[in-house]
Amino acid sequence: MPRYFFTVVNGIKTQDFEGTELDNLAAAKVEAEKDIDEITESDSLHGDRSKHCIEICDEDGALLLVVPFSNN
Repeated sequence: MPRYFFTVVNGIKTQDFEGTELDNLAAAKVEAEKDIDEITESDSLHGDRSKHCIEICDEDGALLLVVPFSNN
């Protein structure tokens, strides 16, 4: 099962050094969307979130997908 790494970008970059094993990139996107929901609920982000996102990378560090906060 592939391992995906989630870097939160919301003014600063918070890297995921452990990663999460998931079935595929679609499952990783769902996980990122859940994380965004949790962050926005607990962090009470104000203002423009258009530059906030979660970057999903593979085990080699290749960027696979960017999931923006503004879509959630």
